[in-house]
Amino acid sequence: MNPGSRLNTEDLQKLEDVIKIIDATNEAELNGKVTSIDITDKNEYSIYLSEDKKEVHLGDANNLSNKMLYVMAILEDEQGKEGEIFVNGDLNNKFNPYFREKV
Repeated sequence: MNPGSRLNTEDLQKLEDVIKIIDATNEAELNGKVTSIDITDKNEYSIYLSEDKKEVHLGDANNLSNKMLYVMAILEDEQGKEGEIFVNGDLNNKFNPYFREKV
């Protein structure tokens, strides 16, 4: 980005998706735990929860409320373990979110 120049359509979409992610984490009361959001790939967004030592793979910005419910349940079940949470599949098509502990 350059000062004074307009954002292109792709950047505006990513900004809108970041706002959706922030809203979903606020609803799930994760807002204080999220330390960064990776929006490099619009089909594979990630958030980082450094306090919990976990990376959450969200996929795209669809169905974020349901994804956050799974994230909260996995965080509760996997307390004290470092690793990755995967909620990046199609929740409506038999995808089961899961946790992979770091080895």
